[in-house]
Amino acid sequence: RDQNNKATSVVQSARQKALGITQGIWKHSHAGKKPRQSHVKANGKLFDLSKGMLIDGEHIMPGELPNCRCTWEAVIPGLSKQD
Repeated sequence: RDQNNKATSVVQSARQKALGITQGIWKHSHAGKKPRQSHVKANGKLFDLSKGMLIDGEHIMPGELPNCRCTWEAVIPGLSKQD
């Protein structure tokens, strides 16, 4: 499951960037017994798909770290609440 989350994150990011989507909103999964507090705090925050979210001193994508089940919501220009 862990490697599948990483692969899904990479493919999803590439597809969205190819469509002109440049930002996402971090979505914490609220799964697991011991959630990373930094991921909980990132929930709902905007980040750049080309960099990832700055968490614990490094830029990461949701689902990238071992056992991370976080994901993101694409910010679609002209259609998203952030516009």
